[in-house]
Amino acid sequence: MQSNESFAHCPTAEYWEKEVPSSNPDKPPYTVRYSRHHHNNPDVSHAYSCTCPSFHKWRTCRHIRELEELTVEQGGHCGWLQFIEGGEPVEKDAQKCCPECGAGPVEFMNWLTHNPSK
Repeated sequence: MQSNESFAHCPTAEYWEKEVPSSNPDKPPYTVRYSRHHHNNPDVSHAYSCTCPSFHKWRTCRHIRELEELTVEQGGHCGWLQFIEGGEPVEKDAQKCCPECGAGPVEFMNWLTHNPSK
């Protein structure tokens, strides 16, 4: 039997960005983003992008790789999804927030689930 269930996700699962310094001190920092937009990859709904020249040429760069290696505590991307990682949103400042990074409010999405025992 199929049913609709509501699952929470961190707001950073939809959109996240962080400035990363250029290796050239004379250049402004680059922006790494995780979102539905900016990545130009038709095979995925969300992906990373960067404003650096390497990303525009190769579709990847060291800025993205460096941020992917960071933990949330080190300033990396959270992207918590309740239906994958489990857990529950936490109450913070009268709103439901991400249990991993504290960002909020969390967003809820309905998912069609299949339960063969019903």
